[in-house]
Amino acid sequence: MSTRKGIDVYNGTGNVDWNLVKEAGYDFTMIKASEGYTLADKRMSENLTNAAVAGLHTGVYHWTHAVTTEEAAREATHFLNLVRGCKMEYPVALDVEQDTILRLPRDRLTDVVMAWCRQVANAGYYVAIYANLNVLRNHLDWSRIKEFDLWLAQYNTQMSSEFPASFWQYTDKGRVPGVKNGTG
Repeated sequence: MSTRKGIDVYNGTGNVDWNLVKEAGYDFTMIKASEGYTLADKRMSENLTNAAVAGLHTGVYHWTHAVTTEEAAREATHFLNLVRGCKMEYPVALDVEQDTILRLPRDRLTDVVMAWCRQVANAGYYVAIYANLNVLRNHLDWSRIKEFDLWLAQYNTQMSSEFPASFWQYTDKGRVPGVKNGTG
């Protein structure tokens, strides 16, 4: 298994010097694209372009607030409108960690996640789900979501093997050259 280093950035990260990020040994970035069905990360396009020019592979993610499959479809449509035409080699991911959605029963939240993921996958994108161990163990039905890759948020020195993850976010406190508010 090859190991690649990446970072997660969003509007609140501020200006990123992507050349410094690349020089520091980072290979890819996951960039926030949207949240809910109205919010767009105003730096997404700039970050995608500048990261690619610096030689990093790129992917994007959406932070969901959906509590029904209808809201998930609306959020997926919003997300797809924002990323249409964007060049990415890495997945588009659904970030499943917002407190209000975690109050849903497991089957209902799994329905919401599957609705978003399937709509985006049907539009031709490689989809992953971003979640931590608590969400995976207690809030989602793994047997249903495992058709999509997992971006595991587990802040530890070793990744759990409980769920097969394609991506591992091992910290939320990383410092990355070129990023003022960096996370690794």
